[in-house]
Formats: sequence, structure tokens, C-alpha cells
Amino acid sequence: NVYADPNAFLAQADPAHLAPPAPQFVIATPDQQPSAVTAGAPTAVVTLKLSGLSRPSWTWNAPGGSWLRAEGARPATEPDGTPLRATNVVVLRVEVVNTPFTDPAGNPVPETQMVGSGEALVASGGATLPATWSKAAPDAPVVLTDASGQPVLLAPGTTWVELVPTRTGAVTVG
Repeated sequence: NVYADPNAFLAQADPAHLAPPAPQFVIATPDQQPSAVTAGAPTAVVTLKLSGLSRPSWTWNAPGGSWLRAEGARPATEPDGTPLRATNVVVLRVEVVNTPFTDPAGNPVPETQMVGSGEALVASGGATLPATWSKAAPDAPVVLTDASGQPVLLAPGTTWVELVPTRTGAVTVG
């Protein structure tokens, strides 16, 4: 997990990198509902297996209107101690391959393959929707589509993206 001050990064940017990036996902307008809310299944918790040691979960908090993250049984928190929350949780099933490099302990350094497509799960408003993700090039946005090929609309607010390895990871909803 990385926490950073965006203003500090922006102050270091050259003129070519001062413009904001293109939107990554399609956000529902005020007259629309998020796709998971209109076409998804009610869901109380999304549990992930990212590795042998990392098993986060997201629990729907209806009074707060957000998903709360936990690492195993321990609630995840912001640096100030407030619960880590997200309006949307986007889970992408991705290929992870070993590079020819090794870390100081001699373990292979993995690389996540983000160009291509795969299964996705979108959680918004206490519901989840199976989807497909695709990304045409390294600098292209991730495109989320539903079973009929239509764009998936996310709720306005914070979006957390979880990358779950296709071979060794798992996603469970309940």
C-alpha cells in the first residue's frame, strides 16, 4: 500500500505532465445509477486472495454508503486511524508472470500483465456485478463492460482497484 501527497508529485512534474490524466472509468451521471446497483446482486462482503499472505476483504457499510477494507480480520485504516473506505471496488483478474530479475533474497520479481483482457467484478452500492476488463495498450484506460458488452458505470466517489492473480488468487462474494 502506498500513501503519497499528490501536490508534492505535481510540484516535481515537468510541463508535459501537468495535465490531468484521462478518466480511467465511466462514472454514472446524476440521472444514472451505477451498473452494480441496477443489474448486480446484493453483496455484503467481497473476499480476495492475492497471495499466500494477503487476503483482504471489503465489507459493505450501508449507513456510510461505502465499502470498508480489512486485511484478514484486521480493519485497514488511513494514517490518521479512520477506516479505509471506497465507494467502488473494482476487482481485475490479471496474469502475473515472473521476470528474469530476482529480489535480494533470490526470489523472482513478478510482473502484472495489464494489456489484454480478463474477468472483473465491480462492487458499488452494496451490490456486485461480474464484468470484463480490457486494456488495449499501456497508456490506454481500463475498459469495463457488462455481459451484454455495455460500459459498466461506477458511482461517483473513491474507486479502489484490486489486482487478483488468475492462477493463484481467488475472489469470493457473500
